[in-house]
Amino acid sequence: MLQTLWRSSQESFVTREQFGPVLKVFWPAAAMLVLTHFVGLYVASALYIGFYMRWVGRHSWLAVVGLSVAIPVSCFLIFELWFLVPMPKGPLETWLGY
Repeated sequence: MLQTLWRSSQESFVTREQFGPVLKVFWPAAAMLVLTHFVGLYVASALYIGFYMRWVGRHSWLAVVGLSVAIPVSCFLIFELWFLVPMPKGPLETWLGY
């Protein structure tokens, strides 16, 4: 353990060039956590998937919209209806009666 601490104090864990991609993952994930509180897990995950696919993956709008809707709907069916596991819900789910 002391050798690891000694080595880590001599060199940086990540360089400036490596830190950019880390932030590209961190900021959308942090935004999703904040959004989950206000709009629920399923809407926040749809926005996260859509944003991340378009921004990082540069996918077509058809793929972005299709997957960012299909994945949360699939998760809703699996967790809420089949497994009966309550997940954080927002105003959309309340409006739909869940």
